[in-house]
Amino acid sequence: MYKIGDFSQIAQVSVRMLRHYDKLGLLKPEYVDPWSSYRFYTLDQLSRLHRILALRDLGLSLEQVNDLIDDPRADERLYEMLQAKQQAIQQQLAVDQARLDRVAARLRQIERVHQQIPYDVALKSLPAQHIAAIREVVASIPQMDVVRDRMLRQLYNILAEADITPGLELAIYHLEAYAEEDIDMSLAVEVTEGVVLLESEKILEVYTLPDAPLAASIVYDGSMWNIPDIVVNLYRWLGMNGYSSAGAYRELHLFGRELDLFAQDPPGEGVFEILVPIEKL
Repeated sequence: MYKIGDFSQIAQVSVRMLRHYDKLGLLKPEYVDPWSSYRFYTLDQLSRLHRILALRDLGLSLEQVNDLIDDPRADERLYEMLQAKQQAIQQQLAVDQARLDRVAARLRQIERVHQQIPYDVALKSLPAQHIAAIREVVASIPQMDVVRDRMLRQLYNILAEADITPGLELAIYHLEAYAEEDIDMSLAVEVTEGVVLLESEKILEVYTLPDAPLAASIVYDGSMWNIPDIVVNLYRWLGMNGYSSAGAYRELHLFGRELDLFAQDPPGEGVFEILVPIEKL
């Protein structure tokens, strides 16, 4: 038998940890001297100790280890615990990856704050557009893909049932400032003036989007996932050139329908025009 200090050297764990395991009943000494209270361990106890350490390394709490280690169904229960632990770790990894992406995006913003705008910005006037639009407040950015897909399908289904031919597709963001929650947006298509919807189709609104005497524009050919970068640079350009926004910014889909975008190769790529009405400061 080995005194607790010698056993800790063999097992490569601290005396404090061995005493803690003793207190919890996880690993009792083989023998305790009644006169000196010295704890003694045997080499046969190493296998139990290593099992405890292995379970702890897998992320189980000491309470879970204590509940599991002597259970005849230990292997079955351990499998279930590890499945739950795996799912929890995967969820945490997703959260951490999202946070890492946000940190990387902030670093890129800091790095490029004094860089030149990497896109050509054009000034133009915007004519009034007669549109059929569906408008919704999206709860948060991660839900944007699903909500946009649903809104577009509703839009085109109603237009098809009403035998209305859609024109240019666009998105309109009714935002005075950047928002990650409660994003007020419309998805729309140009329609012929005079189009009237039935009462059952009033989920859509038909109206004229007013003209803008002056607007800043970036035409972009590439992945739709890079559009936030286009928007950031367009607003950077405004400040650098003495302008401010004067209305909701628009995202024109020059490639056709967004619903067809992911059927292309590569998926998610097309030609977009990002427009924002502006005025001189």
